[in-house]
Amino acid sequence: MSMINHRRPDNTFSENTDLFDILMEVCASMNAIQEAKQTHVHAIITGFDQYAFLQAKVIAMYDRLGLLIDSRMAFNSIRNPKILSWNAIIRAYVCHGNFNEAMRMYHLMAANGVCGDGFTFPLIIRSCSATGSVEECRKVHDDLVQVGLELRLHVANGLIGMYSRLGRMDIAASIFERMPLRDVISWNILMSGYVSNLDCGRALALFERMVSGKLKPNSITWTSLISAHSRCAHYDQALCLFVKMRTLGALLNGEIVAVVLSVCSRLSALNKGKEIHGYVIRGGFEHLMCVNNSLVDMYGTCGVMDDAKAIFQEMGEKDLVTWNAMISCYALVGYCHKAFELFSQLEIEKKKELRPNVVTWSSVINGFASKGNGEKALELFRQMQMAGIEPNSVTMATMLSVLADLAALDHGKEIHGLKKEAGQSWIEVKKKVYMFKAGFDSQPGLDEVYAILEDLTQKMGAVGYVPDNTPVVDKEEKEINSLWP
Repeated sequence: MSMINHRRPDNTFSENTDLFDILMEVCASMNAIQEAKQTHVHAIITGFDQYAFLQAKVIAMYDRLGLLIDSRMAFNSIRNPKILSWNAIIRAYVCHGNFNEAMRMYHLMAANGVCGDGFTFPLIIRSCSATGSVEECRKVHDDLVQVGLELRLHVANGLIGMYSRLGRMDIAASIFERMPLRDVISWNILMSGYVSNLDCGRALALFERMVSGKLKPNSITWTSLISAHSRCAHYDQALCLFVKMRTLGALLNGEIVAVVLSVCSRLSALNKGKEIHGYVIRGGFEHLMCVNNSLVDMYGTCGVMDDAKAIFQEMGEKDLVTWNAMISCYALVGYCHKAFELFSQLEIEKKKELRPNVVTWSSVINGFASKGNGEKALELFRQMQMAGIEPNSVTMATMLSVLADLAALDHGKEIHGLKKEAGQSWIEVKKKVYMFKAGFDSQPGLDEVYAILEDLTQKMGAVGYVPDNTPVVDKEEKEINSLWP
């Protein structure tokens, strides 16, 4: 520190600011918290903390050290902060995922008469997009138009991504078309937007337009396009695109390989899956968890459980997707007891992130239900509810079928061809016919049925479903009623 001149003569000012800059960079890079604070104190003592450039550097240094409170304290100590410091503190909040506070700082900055620049707005676009506030997003967009930054390359790219996440692909496409300059990122962001909103047609049309414009697609482009067709269940087209990608000499990455493996799984294309496994080995992707998860799923779905199990056991690190893939594959091929064994093993895992979720529970429940063991499926469903796991639509559909089986009358099959009595109905589930009477509530399992149906009714109401309560009158009743004046 003695190298720094305390009086700051003009001919050494640049050298001293450069030295402080270097010291702060070194402290941040080496995670040297104590030395960082000493450097800050020395900057205050020497008066260099009054310069906007170093003020922003102090905020950024604390941010990189993970000391967000210190970043904010350093910012608060600045009298009339310049745009550099505002950008530094906003970036600090964004990097820590505190998007609401980043937005609050942006509004505070505007209230203090400081206008955002080309570095501010990408951060703010990311923040308001993350908060999901349409009103905030529109206001930020209006601010961009007013300052003339709307169509600047990296700002416009951010806006396209923002509106894509909001599902407003019309606005995203409009911004894209009005951009005076686009890079491959612009094309990829719009294409990813179409993918996220399951618009395979427009994603493919944009890709063809991109290629015809002599712009070379990169790995992100291919990943987005193949993922789009996979998510839209256009599996054959996804494989064709992969073949085209290899023909054009595009480089593979782990994400593409994982997506294509999942496509092979959906098609039960074992031979193609083995071919992709060869790419995994030659490309050195065996260490990637997402790839191994897809391999487990592909082999398991294709019924090659020995290979799926081998890959599962060889994986050094597993996440919940890994466990779910193996459990669901056991259940799928009818090894529900092995699925339950693995499920029980997962339940005793100490890691919080490896606790069974609704997918895990549903796989095991469906496995027992498919094997005709409704009692075990119902027992697991009750345990799932006690564990506080909210059932999804797959679980509910499975349980409705299970409860219908358990609630059936012994003579259910005998009601075929019987004349329907008033207040009496029957349904067919899995080639079995079950009879129900109005006011007949002593049938075993009906309490479970009613409870689940009530839960389903509430869920449908929550998403805006309005039932049609118009009385239903059958043809025979209409004819009888017509006889009366």
